[in-house]
Amino acid sequence: MSSQQQPLLADSKGDNFNYNSVNSQDGVSRTPGIGTGALQYRPDPLRWYILMVLCVMNISNAMFVLGSWLNLIGLVVRYVSTLKFLVNYHDQLPVYVVFAGQTLTAIAQAFFLFAPTKLAAVWFPDNHRALANTIGSTSNPLGILVAFVASPMLVDTAKDIPVMLGWFIVPGAIGCFMASLCIYKGKPEIPPSASAAMDSEPFFTGIKKLFTNKAYVMLFISFGAGFALFSALSSLLSQIVCVKGYNDVFAGICGAAIIIAGFIGAMVAGLYVDSSKKFGLTAKVTFSMSVVFICAFYIASQQEDQSVLLAISTAGFGFFGFATLPISYELGVEATYPVAEGTSGGFLAMSGQIQGIVLVLVGQYLAVDISPEDEEIQVCSKDNSVKDLKYTALMFAVYSVVAAILYVFGVRTKYHRLLAEERDRVDGTLNYRSTENSVEPLPIL
Repeated sequence: MSSQQQPLLADSKGDNFNYNSVNSQDGVSRTPGIGTGALQYRPDPLRWYILMVLCVMNISNAMFVLGSWLNLIGLVVRYVSTLKFLVNYHDQLPVYVVFAGQTLTAIAQAFFLFAPTKLAAVWFPDNHRALANTIGSTSNPLGILVAFVASPMLVDTAKDIPVMLGWFIVPGAIGCFMASLCIYKGKPEIPPSASAAMDSEPFFTGIKKLFTNKAYVMLFISFGAGFALFSALSSLLSQIVCVKGYNDVFAGICGAAIIIAGFIGAMVAGLYVDSSKKFGLTAKVTFSMSVVFICAFYIASQQEDQSVLLAISTAGFGFFGFATLPISYELGVEATYPVAEGTSGGFLAMSGQIQGIVLVLVGQYLAVDISPEDEEIQVCSKDNSVKDLKYTALMFAVYSVVAAILYVFGVRTKYHRLLAEERDRVDGTLNYRSTENSVEPLPIL
């Protein structure tokens, strides 16, 4: 066999794969006469484009072709609610229309919320999976930040709301166009890794395996708590700090600090985990550090003139909390493989959403009347309806500590996906004899 025709095993640490093989009907490249270990893998060039589409969709709240169209329709319907002629038919019709549009965009969320983990597993090799998951997972909060910053710039009075809603259609339209134009297949013809080439468990079988897996159950509870804390704190941040004299502008700066620092932290953690594969250790360290900063936030939020400490604590919470997000998704896949990545990641996100709703409701319930001393410095409202959420902030701190204990001591698992891929590489290596100018198959005994 000449050097120009030699088949080479796929290098799992790079993007360049050179092979001479026979393509089977299922699209997986196989070398003649070699067993499962000789499967050839390569990442599809389309993977980065699909990830970019996901990021654009997350800014406006949608995913891929069906989700992108559903989202775009919802955005347009929401804009239509501002048209004045609707009140000629019924004075409450604009309200119904805007709720209809918001409902459509919320339904579209189901098409992308659980997608990053699945997309990373199906389209990316093992040395890019955590980074791809990071980019996809953090693009949604980044979109929230864009809307948060853009809204005050676009709206001065109520008459400017149609302008804002019109601009919000733009990213949805761009994402819809990108998805409809170039996304024409659900997975690459040649899988990027051994795990991507293998079949996942059926859906209901996978669910059963998820909730009989102790490590995953602990991850489901503790990660969901961390996810919920971000949602709840983002929702109630202004109400918590305004009692001590911190205005909405400062609360907005703290909210932006959470997301910006979080994006940086998630990127750093994603790159590190891709190279080290230390999912559990990294996630436990970042989760624990995020708890330290949320406790610092509670202390600072109960005092006046602590703007610097508040800003640092929120940024620290974002940096370490967001770093935990994609790593936990990957850890969930490793703990439950071969359960489908979308199933394991989807239930983790669902846990966060459910716990987030509970935390916000309980947080509002724990609100108490403001003290006479705080009444003089509060900037929440000019009327007598101001409530103090100091017990809510304390509850967030305690909740985070309990979640961290469960995460650190309860989430213990082998990395089943990595082990399966390593076995595949070993099988492939054992089936080859390497010479100076060629790689020939060994006889199977």
